[in-house]
Amino acid sequence: MSASVIDTRRLSLAALSMALFCCRNERRTEAAGSRNGAVDSERMDTSSQTTEAPPQLRALYYGKTATGRGWLVYLDFQRGEGVRYAPRNYGLCDVRRDSLGTVSWFLSVRGDTERFVGTPTPTGLNGVVTLTRGSTGRMRRDDVTLKQALLPPNSSADTGSDIFANVSYIEQAGDLTGAEIVILRFGTDSLVLLTMYEGTPDGPWAMKDVTWAGDSLRGSYGASAFRIQLIRDKEGLRGPWGEVLKKQRQGLNGLLLARRHTACGDGR
Repeated sequence: MSASVIDTRRLSLAALSMALFCCRNERRTEAAGSRNGAVDSERMDTSSQTTEAPPQLRALYYGKTATGRGWLVYLDFQRGEGVRYAPRNYGLCDVRRDSLGTVSWFLSVRGDTERFVGTPTPTGLNGVVTLTRGSTGRMRRDDVTLKQALLPPNSSADTGSDIFANVSYIEQAGDLTGAEIVILRFGTDSLVLLTMYEGTPDGPWAMKDVTWAGDSLRGSYGASAFRIQLIRDKEGLRGPWGEVLKKQRQGLNGLLLARRHTACGDGR
């Protein structure tokens, strides 16, 4: 065999070895790139994931019970306290929200105890309020449906809702007369709360069948669905008793936070 043929074969084998070596390197590079790509993809997926916003430390709820009682509640979960609007606001004690979003609190007034437990809904809370009479131990339960809203941060932003009131104290009889109306507006939703003072306060009630017709506000309230009509009088509302309920400047912050309320310690 000639030397030229041997050299040709040696060159062919060398070329074949080189080709196999390059092929193996390309496969390793592709595999490594695939692994790195998968890792990068996982990193990208992880970075694109959004975490849920932490629950608010303060919340405002409004709504009514199954019997028509109106509720407006401010809760401070960080402090564990709150306020429920009433003729004299109730201070709420041991305000809590657990990991499932269940909200609870209690209040005590003159020996009676009221407890609330509510489960979260897409718009607020569905709850049950239990009132226990201290003198007899009798219990009464009522369902409550509440929607969540935001309390205006300051007085300049506290213009979405209106408060009208004209309450007088008759010293000789020791009675209160008049009325207070709170018109809540949150976006497209609204609720009208009415408290009547006829010797003793009755309310707040969530008005039903509320309509605005020109300058007249009509609706019904109470367990017997009393009809009432109020007519706009400049910046106030004139009631059927002839007195004008004057528009208040305090806003929701003043109504809930500045007004006196019962204390958790003495419940008076």
